[in-house]
Amino acid sequence: ISIIIAISGFFADFLHTQKFAGIDLRNRVIGARVLNELNEDPYFFKWSEGKSDRYLDPNDNVLAPFYTRLTITPAVLLFHSPISSLPYKTQQWLWFFLQWASLLGSIFLLAKILAKNKQSQILIWILGLFAISGSMFWRLHAERGQIYIIYVLLFCLSLYLYNKYKKGDFTSKINPLLAGSGLILGYLASLRPTYIFAIIPFLIYKKIKFASFVAVGLLASVIISTFIFRMPVWENYYNSMQQ
Repeated sequence: ISIIIAISGFFADFLHTQKFAGIDLRNRVIGARVLNELNEDPYFFKWSEGKSDRYLDPNDNVLAPFYTRLTITPAVLLFHSPISSLPYKTQQWLWFFLQWASLLGSIFLLAKILAKNKQSQILIWILGLFAISGSMFWRLHAERGQIYIIYVLLFCLSLYLYNKYKKGDFTSKINPLLAGSGLILGYLASLRPTYIFAIIPFLIYKKIKFASFVAVGLLASVIISTFIFRMPVWENYYNSMQQ
């Protein structure tokens, strides 16, 4: 039953992607284009008549004359940059399939992390397909082109690697599983800053090595995005969020 619900949901999302514009994806695509193609600040960019529709976000708030509705970090803009030059509809379809792949990947990782036997894994798959892919929340997430499921996938991947590290018996000073888990969590915090709070339990239990990898991942993402865009994007992001 849960598989049937998931398949039905997939085709519903397919039709919605065909019919609607993915308004929450649009502002991220525009932000990446403004940075990469115009070399302008995407947080304070305002489209005006005479400029290409490639840089138009129809849902931008005209009552906010100095800043856009863009609320994502520069790291997310860098994540979108490789495909920002593609036609918008092409990006919308790519994002649709990426969302579904991320949902299934997240359920797969959670089943591996939490299940003690195959029966438990099947139960997690049933719950994931039934309760998530069959929900109105997921219909809206997929249709609007949201990004939250990408965060979920990265968090699950970090947790999965850490879990594998805890179960292993390693003698090397720098364990690749521990490093990978920490770096991914740090990168995730650069995409969505509130994820930095996930480090608190590790600090309480004095997991300093793991916390160091998280810090490295976060700083590396900030430095790389600043270097590539060659403007104070993080400062502009902060100022925009203050507004």
